[in-house]
Amino acid sequence: MVILRRQHAAFFGVEDGARTTDFVRALVQRHLATRRVFDRQTQVFRIGSRMLYDAIGEPDSRLRRAAEPDVVTPTGS
Repeated sequence: MVILRRQHAAFFGVEDGARTTDFVRALVQRHLATRRVFDRQTQVFRIGSRMLYDAIGEPDSRLRRAAEPDVVTPTGS
């Protein structure tokens, strides 16, 4: 599964700022997600941690697998 910072902010009803930065930084530091940068500015975070997918009852989800960059590259950013 991939997320953008703005998706996190929209889901929690907050502005894209410190709270979002802290959230995605914690995911990456704990090796629960990896970060990729597209077009020198768009950050995409891939959440692939088995622990997180186990916690939601989806240990074998296809969303854990890495996707090709053209599949996850945001459009209209």
